Amino acid sequence: MQPGYVPLGKGNFYADSLDEYVFRYKTNNTIVIKKFGDALPSSSSNEVSALEKTFVVSKNLAFKGIADFNNDGYSDILWQKPNGVLAIL
Repeated sequence: MQPGYVPLGKGNFYADSLDEYVFRYKTNNTIVIKKFGDALPSSSSNEVSALEKTFVVSKNLAFKGIADFNNDGYSDILWQKPNGVLAIL
């Protein structure tokens, strides 16, 4: 992970029983969900495979938590707008 990213937490965003980690870049509000596969090195190298999803959220959204808020089997990210309204991503 590049410098400047702050960990927010982890969740099961792919419903595959493996945790993915969520980071927020502290200056431009880029969110990264990083999956490290089964965390076992491949047979051809000592590197752990990783899958990464990146998106940008508004600066006005405050991170509130990670859980399966809508009971669909996938973790969600809960945000709060300045007016108090909650949003699930």
